[in-house]
Amino acid sequence: MDIIQFLTEQHVSYQRYDHAAVFTVHQANQLDVKISGLATKNLFLRDGKGKRHWLWVGADDDPLDLATLALRLEVKRLSLASNDRLAAFLKSAPGRVSLLDMFNAQPHQVTLLVTSSVWNCKSAQCHPFDNAVTLDINMAQLKPLLQRLDNEVVILNE
Repeated sequence: MDIIQFLTEQHVSYQRYDHAAVFTVHQANQLDVKISGLATKNLFLRDGKGKRHWLWVGADDDPLDLATLALRLEVKRLSLASNDRLAAFLKSAPGRVSLLDMFNAQPHQVTLLVTSSVWNCKSAQCHPFDNAVTLDINMAQLKPLLQRLDNEVVILNE
């Protein structure tokens, strides 16, 4: 999928920023690029048996307690999914995961867990399947598209 073309066709506003490739939130924060949208962090999670998968998206300063989240999701244990699972379920790779990866997610296989700080922000920073590019994307325009996917969206109120 060409995510840039898709966003344009769906009339989702964004600003594009090209930069050196980044693999962590810390590296992204070190860039000499001023992007007004909310900086995000993204984790691909699995349950203890590897039967259920989630993409957790939060602001870069949102706390994440896997034990507490596991209780909320009614699973015994949560952990980071492997690179192989990331490729299989999201067609993604480490360092480039973002909210936009839900558009490549296997249907009915990945639940989007998004914090209210991200869901309710005006615009958010997302890699468009490339960690050398960041989009500052309009969330009001993106949310309806995410809600129409064949995957559940859960808003986490902190």
